[in-house]
Amino acid sequence: KKSPFLAWMQNIKMQDIFNLNDEALANLIKTLTKNNEKGIISYASSLETVCKYLDKIESGSLDCNLNSIISNAEHLNEYTKKAIQKYFNTPVVSRYSNNENGILSQQNINGGDEFVINWASYFIEILKFDEDVPVKDGEFGRVIVTDLFNYCMPLIRYDTGDIACIETNSDNIPVFKSVEGRKLDLVYNTSGEIISSLIIGSLMTKYSDLDQFQFIQVGKKDYVFKLTTKQKFDEESQLKNEFKEYLGKDSNITIEYIEEIPLLTSGKRRLVVNDYIKR
Repeated sequence: KKSPFLAWMQNIKMQDIFNLNDEALANLIKTLTKNNEKGIISYASSLETVCKYLDKIESGSLDCNLNSIISNAEHLNEYTKKAIQKYFNTPVVSRYSNNENGILSQQNINGGDEFVINWASYFIEILKFDEDVPVKDGEFGRVIVTDLFNYCMPLIRYDTGDIACIETNSDNIPVFKSVEGRKLDLVYNTSGEIISSLIIGSLMTKYSDLDQFQFIQVGKKDYVFKLTTKQKFDEESQLKNEFKEYLGKDSNITIEYIEEIPLLTSGKRRLVVNDYIKR
Protein backbone atom coordinates (compact mmCIF):
# COMPACT_ATOMS: atom_id res chain seq x y z
CA LYS A 1 0.00 0.00 0.00
CA LYS A 2 1.33 3.41 -0.96
CA SER A 3 1.66 6.19 1.60
CA PRO A 4 -0.84 9.07 1.24
CA PHE A 5 1.98 11.40 0.20
CA LEU A 6 3.33 9.04 -2.47
CA ALA A 7 -0.19 8.41 -3.78
CA TRP A 8 -0.73 12.18 -4.03
CA MET A 9 2.61 12.65 -5.82
CA GLN A 10 1.72 9.95 -8.35
CA ASN A 11 -1.86 11.23 -8.80
CA ILE A 12 -3.32 8.00 -7.41
CA LYS A 13 -6.58 7.71 -5.48
CA MET A 14 -6.53 4.62 -3.26
CA GLN A 15 -9.68 2.55 -2.62
CA ASP A 16 -10.07 0.41 0.50
CA ILE A 17 -10.99 -3.05 -0.79
CA PHE A 18 -11.49 -4.54 2.68
CA ASN A 19 -14.81 -2.71 2.99
CA LEU A 20 -16.57 -2.86 -0.36
CA ASN A 21 -20.13 -2.62 0.96
CA ASP A 22 -22.95 -1.02 -1.02
CA GLU A 23 -22.29 2.45 0.38
CA ALA A 24 -18.57 2.27 -0.45
CA LEU A 25 -19.33 0.97 -3.94
CA ALA A 26 -21.86 3.75 -4.56
CA ASN A 27 -19.26 6.34 -3.55
CA LEU A 28 -16.68 4.66 -5.78
CA ILE A 29 -19.02 4.81 -8.79
CA LYS A 30 -19.70 8.47 -8.02
CA THR A 31 -15.96 9.15 -8.02
CA LEU A 32 -15.47 7.26 -11.28
CA THR A 33 -18.17 9.23 -13.08
CA LYS A 34 -16.44 12.56 -12.51
CA ASN A 35 -15.26 14.17 -15.75
CA ASN A 36 -11.50 13.94 -15.38
CA GLU A 37 -9.73 11.30 -17.44
CA LYS A 38 -8.58 8.30 -15.45
CA GLY A 39 -7.42 4.69 -15.44
CA ILE A 40 -8.02 1.80 -13.03
CA ILE A 41 -5.55 -0.76 -11.69
CA SER A 42 -7.24 -3.31 -9.44
CA TYR A 43 -7.34 -6.86 -8.18
CA ALA A 44 -9.62 -8.99 -10.36
CA SER A 45 -11.82 -9.95 -7.39
CA SER A 46 -12.45 -6.27 -6.58
CA LEU A 47 -13.46 -5.56 -10.19
CA GLU A 48 -15.84 -8.52 -10.00
CA THR A 49 -17.38 -7.12 -6.80
CA VAL A 50 -17.97 -3.77 -8.53
CA CYS A 51 -19.61 -5.48 -11.51
CA LYS A 52 -21.92 -7.57 -9.32
CA TYR A 53 -22.99 -4.42 -7.48
CA LEU A 54 -23.83 -2.80 -10.83
CA ASP A 55 -25.78 -5.94 -11.76
CA LYS A 56 -27.73 -5.70 -8.51
CA ILE A 57 -28.76 -2.07 -8.99
CA GLU A 58 -29.51 -2.78 -12.68
CA SER A 59 -27.15 -0.06 -13.81
CA GLY A 60 -26.81 1.02 -17.38
CA SER A 61 -23.57 1.91 -19.13
CA LEU A 62 -21.55 4.48 -17.14
CA ASP A 63 -19.84 7.56 -18.55
CA CYS A 64 -16.57 7.42 -16.60
CA ASN A 65 -14.05 8.79 -19.11
CA LEU A 66 -11.81 5.78 -18.50
CA ASN A 67 -8.81 5.26 -20.77
CA SER A 68 -7.65 1.94 -19.33
CA ILE A 69 -8.57 -0.82 -16.87
CA ILE A 70 -5.85 -3.22 -15.73
CA SER A 71 -6.43 -6.27 -13.55
CA ASN A 72 -3.52 -7.77 -11.65
CA ALA A 73 -2.53 -10.37 -9.04
CA GLU A 74 -5.54 -12.65 -9.60
CA HIS A 75 -7.22 -14.59 -12.41
CA LEU A 76 -9.57 -12.41 -14.47
CA ASN A 77 -12.66 -14.45 -15.35
CA GLU A 78 -14.90 -14.13 -18.41
CA TYR A 79 -17.83 -12.72 -16.45
CA THR A 80 -15.75 -9.78 -15.21
CA LYS A 81 -14.28 -9.12 -18.67
CA LYS A 82 -17.72 -8.91 -20.27
CA ALA A 83 -19.28 -6.94 -17.41
CA ILE A 84 -16.45 -4.36 -17.42
CA GLN A 85 -16.94 -3.83 -21.15
CA LYS A 86 -20.72 -3.53 -20.65
CA TYR A 87 -20.67 -1.02 -17.79
CA PHE A 88 -17.54 1.01 -18.51
CA ASN A 89 -17.26 0.67 -22.31
CA THR A 90 -13.55 0.00 -21.86
CA PRO A 91 -11.70 -3.29 -22.40
CA VAL A 92 -9.90 -4.76 -19.41
CA VAL A 93 -6.52 -6.50 -19.66
CA SER A 94 -4.75 -8.71 -17.16
CA ARG A 95 -1.22 -7.96 -15.97
CA TYR A 96 1.34 -10.34 -14.46
CA SER A 97 3.75 -8.61 -12.10
CA ASN A 98 5.42 -9.07 -8.73
CA ASN A 99 6.86 -6.86 -6.00
CA GLU A 100 10.42 -8.09 -6.47
CA ASN A 101 10.74 -7.36 -10.19
CA GLY A 102 7.85 -5.30 -11.53
CA ILE A 103 5.72 -5.75 -14.66
CA LEU A 104 6.66 -9.07 -16.26
CA SER A 105 3.90 -9.32 -18.87
CA GLN A 106 0.48 -8.04 -19.87
CA GLN A 107 -2.33 -8.99 -22.20
CA ASN A 108 -2.81 -7.10 -25.46
CA ILE A 109 -5.67 -4.61 -25.46
CA ASN A 110 -6.72 -5.85 -28.92
CA GLY A 111 -7.92 -9.11 -27.43
CA GLY A 112 -6.71 -12.62 -26.76
CA ASP A 113 -5.69 -14.27 -23.52
CA GLU A 114 -1.94 -14.51 -24.13
CA PHE A 115 0.45 -12.31 -22.14
CA VAL A 116 3.08 -10.28 -24.00
CA ILE A 117 6.33 -10.73 -22.07
CA ASN A 118 8.53 -7.77 -21.13
CA TRP A 119 11.67 -9.22 -22.73
CA ALA A 120 13.31 -5.78 -22.80
CA SER A 121 13.60 -5.74 -19.01
CA TYR A 122 13.72 -9.42 -18.02
CA PHE A 123 14.98 -12.79 -19.14
CA ILE A 124 12.32 -15.34 -18.23
CA GLU A 125 12.65 -19.12 -18.17
CA ILE A 126 10.14 -21.87 -17.44
CA LEU A 127 11.83 -24.77 -15.64
CA LYS A 128 10.56 -28.16 -14.54
CA PHE A 129 9.07 -28.53 -11.07
CA ASP A 130 11.69 -30.92 -9.71
CA GLU A 131 14.87 -29.91 -11.58
CA ASP A 132 16.48 -26.86 -13.18
CA VAL A 133 15.79 -27.99 -16.75
CA PRO A 134 13.70 -26.03 -19.30
CA VAL A 135 10.26 -27.45 -20.05
CA LYS A 136 8.94 -28.07 -23.55
CA ASP A 137 7.00 -25.36 -25.40
CA GLY A 138 3.49 -25.17 -23.91
CA GLU A 139 4.35 -27.16 -20.78
CA PHE A 140 3.73 -25.79 -17.29
CA GLY A 141 6.68 -25.12 -15.03
CA ARG A 142 8.28 -22.71 -12.56
CA VAL A 143 8.69 -19.06 -13.57
CA ILE A 144 12.37 -18.07 -13.25
CA VAL A 145 13.30 -14.40 -13.74
CA THR A 146 16.62 -12.66 -14.31
CA ASP A 147 16.18 -8.91 -13.83
CA LEU A 148 18.30 -7.05 -16.40
CA PHE A 149 17.88 -3.57 -14.93
CA ASN A 150 18.01 -3.97 -11.15
CA TYR A 151 21.07 -2.02 -10.06
CA CYS A 152 20.19 -2.14 -6.36
CA MET A 153 19.95 -5.92 -5.81
CA PRO A 154 20.56 -8.11 -8.88
CA LEU A 155 18.14 -11.04 -9.08
CA ILE A 156 19.72 -13.80 -11.16
CA ARG A 157 17.50 -16.78 -12.01
CA TYR A 158 15.07 -15.81 -9.27
CA ASP A 159 12.37 -18.44 -8.59
CA THR A 160 9.16 -16.41 -8.30
CA GLY A 161 7.15 -19.29 -6.85
CA ASP A 162 4.67 -18.91 -9.72
CA ILE A 163 3.59 -21.43 -12.32
CA ALA A 164 3.04 -20.64 -16.01
CA CYS A 165 3.53 -21.94 -19.54
CA ILE A 166 5.14 -20.22 -22.52
CA GLU A 167 4.22 -20.90 -26.13
CA THR A 168 5.53 -19.46 -29.38
CA ASN A 169 2.70 -17.53 -31.06
CA SER A 170 1.92 -17.04 -34.76
CA ASP A 171 4.46 -14.19 -34.93
CA ASN A 172 7.16 -16.57 -33.67
CA ILE A 173 7.35 -14.69 -30.35
CA PRO A 174 7.34 -16.52 -26.98
CA VAL A 175 4.35 -15.41 -24.88
CA PHE A 176 2.75 -16.56 -21.65
CA LYS A 177 -0.14 -18.76 -22.72
CA SER A 178 -1.30 -19.14 -19.13
CA VAL A 179 -0.20 -17.85 -15.72
CA GLU A 180 -1.43 -20.11 -12.94
CA GLY A 181 -0.20 -18.29 -9.85
CA ARG A 182 1.55 -19.73 -6.80
CA LYS A 183 3.05 -23.21 -6.91
CA LEU A 184 1.66 -23.92 -3.44
CA ASP A 185 -1.88 -23.36 -4.76
CA LEU A 186 -1.71 -25.90 -7.57
CA VAL A 187 -4.38 -28.59 -7.30
CA TYR A 188 -4.30 -32.09 -8.71
CA ASN A 189 -6.84 -34.63 -9.91
CA THR A 190 -7.09 -38.07 -8.33
CA SER A 191 -4.40 -39.34 -10.73
CA GLY A 192 -1.91 -36.70 -9.59
CA GLU A 193 -2.16 -34.51 -12.71
CA ILE A 194 -2.30 -30.70 -12.43
CA ILE A 195 -5.73 -29.11 -12.87
CA SER A 196 -5.58 -25.60 -14.26
CA SER A 197 -7.09 -22.89 -12.07
CA LEU A 198 -8.44 -21.41 -15.32
CA ILE A 199 -10.64 -24.49 -15.74
CA ILE A 200 -11.99 -24.09 -12.22
CA GLY A 201 -12.66 -20.38 -12.72
CA SER A 202 -14.33 -20.79 -16.10
CA LEU A 203 -16.60 -23.61 -14.87
CA MET A 204 -17.76 -21.56 -11.88
CA THR A 205 -18.80 -18.50 -13.93
CA LYS A 206 -21.98 -20.29 -15.06
CA TYR A 207 -23.30 -20.51 -11.49
CA SER A 208 -24.63 -16.97 -11.30
CA ASP A 209 -26.49 -17.56 -8.01
CA LEU A 210 -23.16 -17.76 -6.18
CA ASP A 211 -21.56 -14.59 -4.83
CA GLN A 212 -18.13 -16.10 -4.06
CA PHE A 213 -16.40 -19.47 -4.09
CA GLN A 214 -13.21 -21.08 -2.88
CA PHE A 215 -11.98 -24.48 -4.08
CA ILE A 216 -9.74 -26.42 -1.69
CA GLN A 217 -7.92 -29.71 -2.14
CA VAL A 218 -7.77 -31.36 1.30
CA GLY A 219 -6.63 -34.87 0.35
CA LYS A 220 -5.42 -36.94 -2.59
CA LYS A 221 -9.02 -37.49 -3.68
CA ASP A 222 -10.83 -35.06 -1.40
CA TYR A 223 -11.99 -31.55 -2.33
CA VAL A 224 -14.11 -28.86 -0.68
CA PHE A 225 -16.10 -26.03 -2.22
CA LYS A 226 -16.75 -23.10 0.11
CA LEU A 227 -19.62 -21.07 -1.29
CA THR A 228 -21.34 -17.82 -0.40
CA THR A 229 -24.82 -17.08 -1.69
CA LYS A 230 -27.78 -14.97 -0.64
CA GLN A 231 -30.30 -17.50 -1.94
CA LYS A 232 -30.77 -21.25 -2.05
CA PHE A 233 -28.33 -22.97 -4.39
CA ASP A 234 -30.11 -25.80 -6.24
CA GLU A 235 -27.28 -26.94 -8.49
CA GLU A 236 -25.06 -28.86 -6.06
CA SER A 237 -25.41 -32.16 -7.95
CA GLN A 238 -24.64 -30.53 -11.30
CA LEU A 239 -21.57 -28.79 -9.87
CA LYS A 240 -20.22 -32.01 -8.34
CA ASN A 241 -20.82 -34.08 -11.47
CA GLU A 242 -19.22 -31.46 -13.70
CA PHE A 243 -16.07 -31.27 -11.59
CA LYS A 244 -15.80 -35.06 -11.33
CA GLU A 245 -15.16 -35.02 -15.09
CA TYR A 246 -11.93 -33.12 -14.41
CA LEU A 247 -10.98 -34.30 -10.91
CA GLY A 248 -11.80 -37.97 -11.43
CA LYS A 249 -14.86 -40.17 -11.03
CA ASP A 250 -13.45 -41.36 -7.69
CA SER A 251 -13.12 -37.84 -6.29
CA ASN A 252 -14.94 -36.86 -3.09
CA ILE A 253 -16.42 -33.36 -3.30
CA THR A 254 -17.94 -31.62 -0.28
CA ILE A 255 -19.84 -28.32 -0.35
CA GLU A 256 -19.84 -25.89 2.58
CA TYR A 257 -21.73 -22.60 2.85
CA ILE A 258 -20.05 -19.69 4.61
CA GLU A 259 -20.70 -15.97 5.13
CA GLU A 260 -17.62 -14.61 3.32
CA ILE A 261 -14.42 -15.76 1.61
CA PRO A 262 -11.82 -13.86 3.68
CA LEU A 263 -9.29 -11.55 2.06
CA LEU A 264 -5.59 -12.02 2.69
CA THR A 265 -3.67 -9.19 4.35
CA SER A 266 -2.55 -8.21 0.82
CA GLY A 267 -6.19 -7.71 -0.19
CA LYS A 268 -6.17 -10.71 -2.52
CA ARG A 269 -8.75 -13.48 -2.29
CA ARG A 270 -7.51 -17.05 -2.77
CA LEU A 271 -9.97 -18.85 -5.02
CA VAL A 272 -7.93 -22.05 -5.30
CA VAL A 273 -6.11 -23.52 -2.30
CA ASN A 274 -4.11 -26.72 -1.78
CA ASP A 275 -4.15 -27.90 1.84
CA TYR A 276 -2.87 -31.27 0.63
CA ILE A 277 0.55 -30.87 -0.94
CA LYS A 278 1.40 -33.60 -3.44
CA ARG A 279 4.74 -35.17 -2.48
